[in-house]
Amino acid sequence: MQTKYTNDGKKVGIVGKLNTEQTIVQEIFITESGQEIPSGENFVVTSLHDQPVKKWSTFYENRCKQAEKEYEYKLKRIEENNNRLYTQLERYKESIDRLRDKSPNDFAGFLEQASNLFDPKNKWVVVKDYSRWYVREFESLFHGDYGLSVKVYLTGVEAKLYITTKDDNFKDFSVFETKEAATNYVKERISSLDKITEEDIKIAEVLGFAIPAPLIDDFKARRLEEKQKQLKEAMDRVVAIEKEIQEKFA
Repeated sequence: MQTKYTNDGKKVGIVGKLNTEQTIVQEIFITESGQEIPSGENFVVTSLHDQPVKKWSTFYENRCKQAEKEYEYKLKRIEENNNRLYTQLERYKESIDRLRDKSPNDFAGFLEQASNLFDPKNKWVVVKDYSRWYVREFESLFHGDYGLSVKVYLTGVEAKLYITTKDDNFKDFSVFETKEAATNYVKERISSLDKITEEDIKIAEVLGFAIPAPLIDDFKARRLEEKQKQLKEAMDRVVAIEKEIQEKFA
């Protein structure tokens, strides 16, 4: 049966011609399985189409509704961005107002910190990023090779220099004239810890100093305990799988 589409979008099968202007058709329905079935009473139409169509007014109305939704979405995003910017500007204004009440003496710590960092005598910088240590020559901070950079953190309460890492987290730092002094600083910090990490061991190997034996022994014991726990969990999983297989095929 030849199929066409009516003005209102119905798919129909052509039954026959009633006259030169009118055609007898029967609507086609579709089952859950996707099979098309001619069903219902025959009816007469005056125009048919090879594919589904919409009235121009309906098509235009849908386009307008879609454009309106997009406009409302973009307007909402603009309003949200404006609100964020307004909040940031308010914070900056509050910080500036507080800074106006400060005296130069309030920034003595910042000036001393900046002086130490940019003092030509200080060639080495130490940064602690969570468990990881950075011991770098000062010039490398500006090359970006290690993902470190210097930033100023300024609020109405304080002004402070920080070194930022790749994840843009602000980190405190210490500066030293020589690599030996920087190494001794890291060694003292690690030696004073209750527990060390693998990163502490790595930096000790890189800088060439020994970590106290009790800390090493404690690290090895914790690692061994962790491995034994992982091994037990793996063996428990194997036993559970074997039991499941036995029950399934018993």
